[in-house]
Amino acid sequence: MSDSINNTQEDISDIDLTQTNSLSDTNTTLSDTNILNNTSDLEEGTLTQIDLNTDTEYKHMTKDQDREQMIKVYFLFLIEIFKVAMASFLSMSVIQNCEGSVCSYSENISRHSIYGDFVIGINGLNIIAFAVLYFFEFNREMFLIEYLDIDKRVGDYHLPNVIDGYENIKSRLNRYNRIYFHCTRILLFLTAINWITSGILVFKSFYSFKTITSFVTNILLVITKLSDSFHISKESYKHTYGLSAYIKEYTSFNVIDKDHINNS
Repeated sequence: MSDSINNTQEDISDIDLTQTNSLSDTNTTLSDTNILNNTSDLEEGTLTQIDLNTDTEYKHMTKDQDREQMIKVYFLFLIEIFKVAMASFLSMSVIQNCEGSVCSYSENISRHSIYGDFVIGINGLNIIAFAVLYFFEFNREMFLIEYLDIDKRVGDYHLPNVIDGYENIKSRLNRYNRIYFHCTRILLFLTAINWITSGILVFKSFYSFKTITSFVTNILLVITKLSDSFHISKESYKHTYGLSAYIKEYTSFNVIDKDHINNS
């Protein structure tokens, strides 16, 4: 009888221990679950904060890049104006002969001949054509910097693939490209006339080999610019590209600017 009672007590003790261990395991599991949930919440909050910071930093970087591009364009624009002035007024910038000595600027201006005055007029018309081209070219470049962006991960000619959803940007780009192309064609025609007429004038007053070198040098100042402008304007006009006229290495604004996505 005593042995039976002892066995019963041992069984009861085993049951209590099993229940206690089960409760302990359950509490441990619940505690681990709470820790995991809290950790997950912290991670999500941290990731959200990181995402927000990254987005803010990216926008700041984008604005800085736009500002740097604008400063670069302003600087290159000033250089272009100087070169154009020298290359347009060939009747004054080229070394010429005036009674055995080099003509002064005042002597070059006071030609005292109908043809000399005609060439000076062509020079002036040529620089006006350059000014009109630069006006539209510069405004087009500012538009590209504001509304488009440069993404090296895609090709230079990627823009037509993404611009269809932005009709306002597309129509303005087409307008700039069309005006830019026509201004370039007119300028090429007037520049060719200017070079021919100015060449006849200055070689009639040939001074020395310096006359040839100064004439050729002034032409070379703008011939690359004219070639690049024609190529860029033609390709942009035909295919709705955003090729840059100032940022070289054939840089292309090939995607929509982050500040204007779905805001056109």
